[in-house]
Amino acid sequence: MPRKIPTTPALSSSFALIDIKRNRRKLAKIVADGHRIPFTISGYISGVGNDDGVSIEFTADVEVAGFGQPKLG
Repeated sequence: MPRKIPTTPALSSSFALIDIKRNRRKLAKIVADGHRIPFTISGYISGVGNDDGVSIEFTADVEVAGFGQPKLG
């Protein structure tokens, strides 16, 4: 008998970490100078991390990442 695929519950998030490889030092300088970079990520949540009692960290497999132009603070 095939496994039933669950329905995704209502989720919310107000914080994320992103791992940057290419041009990471340039990005670090731009952000350190007080700019914010808009971005959009598409991918899949793929692993469960730590639970601090308020939220749980999850890992994600990024399929597409898009970045906009810097905006001042």
